[in-house]
Amino acid sequence: MSTYLDLEAFYASVSSSSSVFTNLPAASGDTLTVRSLSETQKAILIDFGAYAAAANIVRVRSPYLHDDVNGIRSRYLAADPSGLTGFTPNQLLRPQDTLIVESTGTGSAAGVTGWLLNYYDGMPGGPSIYINARELESRTLEETSTEVAVTSGAAGVWGSALLSAGTGILKANQLYAIYGYELDVACTAVGLYGPDTGNFRAGGPGVTTRQFTRNFFTDMSEQTGLPTIPVVNAQNASGTNVQVIHYTGSTAVNVNLLMARLK
Repeated sequence: MSTYLDLEAFYASVSSSSSVFTNLPAASGDTLTVRSLSETQKAILIDFGAYAAAANIVRVRSPYLHDDVNGIRSRYLAADPSGLTGFTPNQLLRPQDTLIVESTGTGSAAGVTGWLLNYYDGMPGGPSIYINARELESRTLEETSTEVAVTSGAAGVWGSALLSAGTGILKANQLYAIYGYELDVACTAVGLYGPDTGNFRAGGPGVTTRQFTRNFFTDMSEQTGLPTIPVVNAQNASGTNVQVIHYTGSTAVNVNLLMARLK
């Protein structure tokens, strides 16, 4: 059984008014349906955010959340994909429930995209490596970083580049914890996807506020008490993708991953 972070994105061109909600379906290749779990396994909605040129309202709802009318509802700011609920408290999710994500608009067609981060505990699947904040502190040998140039795909489509294409020189067959990241250009979300994340996407919002992102995974672990810091073996760098997504196409982002080589 393995632990996973699961970052999913959603996108639509919204032309509704500021008082009418439009459905935002999952981005290509993504899903808003909670994975299948047994009674002993756990799924948690960690946080979510939305991103558009204008400020509006987004809500995530389901008959299995607080209510099926508004669920979790929040206003997002213009050009700001920040998380809207924080890392705590944890919202438990029901297996195979499909979450409904909706946004209001400005009355004219405009792209709205966003991200939703789930956590799964004890789910069967490919192996993954995650540690908690205390383990990061006790096992760190050296700090380093690697910058990967990534360009998003079409509007609401993930773009990818290999971790091995980054500027960092990783030591062979060593484990590296990725505890945070820094971006030079804002995008909707940034993710890490490969064999050591169980081929699920670990990531968060594409904000340029470095005070928030440079310890993103560590802060999440400290606040939730969960192992949410992804670890990558250097041998898998050529099979690990760094990804970005945006509400417009072909956005070039330099993603600087902050890393610690572990004992």
